[in-house]
Order: sequence, then C-alpha cells, then structure tokens
Amino acid sequence: MQGGGPIIVCGLGQVGYRVVSLLCKLGEPAAAIGLASRDEWVRSVREQGVLFISGDARDPALLDAAGLSEARAIIAATDQDLVNLEIALDAKARRPDLPVVLRVFDQMLARQLEASLGMRRAAGMSALAAPMFAAAAMGEQAIACIVADDCHFMVGRLRVGDGTTSGLSIGDLAARHRLATIVHEPVGSDPVLMPHQSAALRDGDGLIVVGQADDWAAAVARQHPTLGQRMWAQQVHPERRLLGGVEAAFRAWRNLPFALRAIFATLLGLIAFSVVVFSTLMNLSLVDAFYYVVSTVTTTGYGDITPRDAPLKLYAALLMILGSLTLATMYSIITDLVVTARVGQLLGRRTVPEGGHVVVAGIGNVGYRTVEELRSHASVVAVERSPDAEFVNALRGRLPLVLGDARQESTLAQANMAGARAIVAATGDDATNLAIGLSARRLNGQAQIVVRMFEAEFASKVQQSFAFDAVLSASMTSAPTFVAAALYPGVLAAFVLSGQLIVFRQSTVGDEDSGRRPSELRASEGASVIFRMGKNDVAFVVAGGDDPLTKGDQIITLVWRPILA
Repeated sequence: MQGGGPIIVCGLGQVGYRVVSLLCKLGEPAAAIGLASRDEWVRSVREQGVLFISGDARDPALLDAAGLSEARAIIAATDQDLVNLEIALDAKARRPDLPVVLRVFDQMLARQLEASLGMRRAAGMSALAAPMFAAAAMGEQAIACIVADDCHFMVGRLRVGDGTTSGLSIGDLAARHRLATIVHEPVGSDPVLMPHQSAALRDGDGLIVVGQADDWAAAVARQHPTLGQRMWAQQVHPERRLLGGVEAAFRAWRNLPFALRAIFATLLGLIAFSVVVFSTLMNLSLVDAFYYVVSTVTTTGYGDITPRDAPLKLYAALLMILGSLTLATMYSIITDLVVTARVGQLLGRRTVPEGGHVVVAGIGNVGYRTVEELRSHASVVAVERSPDAEFVNALRGRLPLVLGDARQESTLAQANMAGARAIVAATGDDATNLAIGLSARRLNGQAQIVVRMFEAEFASKVQQSFAFDAVLSASMTSAPTFVAAALYPGVLAAFVLSGQLIVFRQSTVGDEDSGRRPSELRASEGASVIFRMGKNDVAFVVAGGDDPLTKGDQIITLVWRPILA
C-alpha cells in the first residue's frame, strides 16, 4: 500500500465503480463521491473499506469530507464532460499540485485540457477501450495496442514450438524479432514477470511480448505459420481473389434494374435457341450455327452462310432486329456499371475488400475509435444502421461503409463477412451486439468474433455461454488506465495481466539521466525501460541492450503492480 491520502473518485457509475474496485485490489486508499449510484455498487465499495459519500462532487464540502486536502489524486469519472471539468477546475483551484484525471468524451477537448490546464490525463472511456477492442479483433494472440508518438506497439502472446526458437534465450528472441518479453511462462513452472534476458526457451513455453506492430506480426507469422487464416493481414490468396471477382460481378448484376436484367436474359436465351434452330434446319454444325448467329446478331453479315427458305429468311430478319436490341441492352448495362462506378468514386465510396478485412458494426464512440485503431493494421469495413449517425460522414469516403442492420445476414454479406478475418460488434445495445455476433458466426465460423457488452459481469457470462472469441466491457477495459494515470505521470495505457496491473509510461530523458544506461533507471516499484525512441523517431528495443541514453530521447517504461486477490 502506498503512503499518503486517498485517491478520490467522483462518480460511481460504470467506470467509477471499476476504478474504485481496482484501487482497492491494488491496496490503495480510496474515497468515492456518487450521485444516484446503484445500491449494490455502494454496498460493495463500502465493504471494501472505501469511504463513500452520496451527493454531487461539485460541492466543495463533499470534496473536503472525502479528504481533498491530503488526497494523492482525484479522478472525475461521471458521465458528463462539463461536470467532470467543473470538478477538476475546483480541485485544481484549491490544490494546484494535485494530479487530476478526468473522463472526457470529446477527445479534442481532452487534448486541449491536458495541454493548457495541466491535467495529468483527460480521456474518454471509448478512447481507452478502443485499442483493446482492436487488439481482440487482431486475433487471440493480441492483448493490447499502444500508440506513442504515432508509433504503434502491440502486446501479444507467442508460443515457442516446432523447435523454431527452442534453445534460444529471451535476449536472443528480442534481438531476432525486436520484441521485449514481459512475461515468460515456462512449461511446468509459474509465470515470470520481466524475466532475465539469459533465460532459455523450450518448446511449449509461452511468452507475452511487446513490440512495434509490424515486428510483432512478423514474429507471429514465423512462430505460428498455421495461423494463416487469422493472420491474413491484407494479403488475399489467388483463389480467393478469383472468387471475390466473381462475387463482385454478381453483386453488380444484382444491382441492375430488374427490367434490364430480364430483357437481356431473354434475348440471350433467344440467341441460344437460334443456334439450335439454324443447326437443325440448315444442317450446320454447332460451331457454324453459332458463327452464323453471331454474325447476324452483330449485323456483320459476311454472306458465307445464307438461309435459302423463306421461313428461315424471316426468322433471320427477326434475329437481326432482336440482335440489335441485345447489343443496345448490353451497351446500356456496361454504361450503367461504368457510370455507377464513377459516381461511387466521386462520392467517395470504397469497394469492400475481397478478404482478410475486419468488419466493425456500430459506428458510435467505441466503434469509430476502434475503426481508427484498426486502420493502422488491417483493412476495415464499417457497418452502421443509421445514415445520420454521428461518425458516418467522418468515415464516408475513407473506407468501405455499409448502411444497414448488421443483425441481418444480408447486410453482413454486403460487408463480405464470409471473407472477413474478424468482426467487432460495438453498437450501444447489448442484445444487438449479441445478435450480430451470432449472425456473423453463421456466415463465417472461422472469423474472430468480438462483442461489446456494457456490464462486465454479464460479459463474462456471454463469453462462457456463446464461446465468442472476446466479449469486452468498455468500462472494465478503460478502468486500468484511469487508475494508472492517477498513480503515475505519462501513462500511455494500462491493463490487467497475469495478476498484475501492467502500466506503460512515456517520459523524456533530461539532463539528470543523459548518459545513464536503461538498466540504471529503476523506480521504487517494479519497473523496466523497454523502448527508447531516438531523435530520428525510430523506436527500437533496448531490453536486449544497454546503450546510454541521450537527452531528448523518449523512453517507454513498463511498471507493474500486483493485484491483491
């Protein structure tokens, strides 16, 4: 347990309750202020020894009662931006040195608050949860996505197997794949957090590693070559490309007016019938009969084959007329397809990928930010029921967008769910997300299915009952970062893993640390420098090396805290 006063949490809703619960599991003293909170949540936090005060946290008297004067930090986590901002401003006015973390839905406002008002962290639940949803969509090996100075890092699992890395040390693995090992899970032994670089690897060992997204994906491809279908990235097999072309042509045919399709099909049938007629009545081979019909329909008329009987001449004349109609209809179809494609380009419409993409259903706060996270790693198709939804215009023209109800298999078919590698059901309704997940499974039993649920307890029940690949609660996945930001400055992201709160922090090397080696930088708690980002903005692993730091380098440090049972 850390010394000092409590961490005050304002708002005991979905996020606030998870934050308070995690603080208690870390052994941190906490106080909570909530208005109209659920009785079971109030009872639970009080049973954990938390001081709970019922009321509006904007009341200075309530902040005093919660221990503002000696508080270590304050987290404003209500579901209203302006309320959180008012709480934060009041707290800062009375305690300018107090670390303040606030929940803000508007990410532009959040960045401005951090820059101009000195808030330690301002972020929305959806912005913090989206990287976890994106990681879940990338496959069961991915755990989290982290962004630092436009560099994307991936935390994920590797399994040592097939003799590919057996006998190597963890340091050798870091040098080969540019990955830092967070957890080593030796066969038959307990997991080791931040293992020594000399530890040897054996077949069957598990590793939890962190590295740049491209390096991590390459390592997964080498270590798990059988994962092909889950790790397609944006590559499509030739047979799938051919099938995708056939499917695209079929979709274009279906989009034509019914009358046009009916006329064209009828005329093609008449041409086929005419081949049989001329072959039978003029004693021609099928090849010659086909040649004659084509030359007649196209009004070429070479004259090398000519009907001599009056009935056949009349039939040939009729065929010429109908042939002209066939050509005119065909030209109309081609014109329609070309114009439609051109208009689609002008309107910014994008073609649905042939395969290997991720479908995100529900473009609300969580869905939109999940799309933004995924676009750095894979092709994405967005599905939204309402054309007037808030983020539809923001995505239109940037990626394929399907308007329709994702619970319907016909809508998912438009998004080519059959060829997708994953789907994220991220609407604001639990029942809708459940239905989307089930529909997606019927269309593609091999795809990674990620479903959003509001209630964390209900999410675990859904995952057990329906065996989806991941069922995530945005409040549960965002709570660790709010907690970590209250405890440490410069927090990029945090999550719970192997009974630990894993925290990624970013800081700038100053004069006092310039020339020191990464191994010399240690916090009083568990910590390790795992990356540094030099002035050329190229991130590289330092877990296997110990080159001196230089002033201005950005370093990413891993901090871990045990979670009490």
